[in-house]
Amino acid sequence: MPDGGRGQAGPASDRAGRLLPDILSSRIYLKIENERAQALLEHWAEPWSALAWLQGAEYPQAFLWKSWEWLLQNQPHDSIGGCSIDAVHAQMETRFAWASEIAEEITAERFELLARQVDLSGLAEDEAALVVFNGLPWAIEGGRIYSTAVNCLSMEVYYRYPRVFGAKTEKTDKEEKK
Repeated sequence: MPDGGRGQAGPASDRAGRLLPDILSSRIYLKIENERAQALLEHWAEPWSALAWLQGAEYPQAFLWKSWEWLLQNQPHDSIGGCSIDAVHAQMETRFAWASEIAEEITAERFELLARQVDLSGLAEDEAALVVFNGLPWAIEGGRIYSTAVNCLSMEVYYRYPRVFGAKTEKTDKEEKK
């Protein structure tokens, strides 16, 4: 054994000495929560807030900063590596929850603000609109009648679909007559 049989881990394996041995999968649930909160901020709350801001909405800077603050407080190497005491990791779970909650609320608010700006005056009485927020880096093909995009984000509105609940369409009317 490289450690002389003492059970101790050897030196870090990368040339710069940046790797801490034996913690790659330690407390993996923390790494999952970290990835989730970071993705919510990077891919949803921040970009959709920017798009809403470009459309005239207020940018939620203070809330975003607070969410990032909670997330970044969890990223010192002893914490995110999972090698601190249990109490530290319990506090991390709380901060991840706070960061994620803020990001989710901001995203939902931005979606609502953007959806309210869509002109649906062309809808017939028996039609409904479906607003789709596409976070993918490509457009969705289909019956799009309105689209706005910034980089890889797009908001697309589809309509000409009958209302879902209790709606009568030409097809259902014909079926009832049979």
